[in-house]
Amino acid sequence: MDGAKLYQRLSKIYADKPILVIYRFETLFRGTEIEVLKTLLEHADKNLVFEKFEKDLAKYESLSQLGAINLINQFICTTQDLPKLIQIILRIAEGDKKDNFTLENLLSIVCKRYLTIPLEERLSHQISNQFTGPLEKH
Repeated sequence: MDGAKLYQRLSKIYADKPILVIYRFETLFRGTEIEVLKTLLEHADKNLVFEKFEKDLAKYESLSQLGAINLINQFICTTQDLPKLIQIILRIAEGDKKDNFTLENLLSIVCKRYLTIPLEERLSHQISNQFTGPLEKH
């Protein structure tokens, strides 16, 4: 069953409990994590989806934990909304996790996962590192 149809069926069953629809959808839908979030953002109340995402992320002690990194990846791949992610992390940091939920930690994760050096620059750097002595004509 595709995500939209499943969500619609669940929202009829749990019409008066939209957060329960989100939880049940996450349990029953067999798509990827990115497909789950994408479908929820398309069909559910976005504020509820973001609130649940924030609660899920806040369960971790640090942004550098694998589960937190996976959630960040899911969020960025689905929404591409870095300002919203920053807001969520700053709200979590207002609590007792201010040392581990910093913008510096987020920047480190984003740089490690999403910023790459172009192939041309990598190749020229590798070539120049092969020659450590003086260049001589052969």
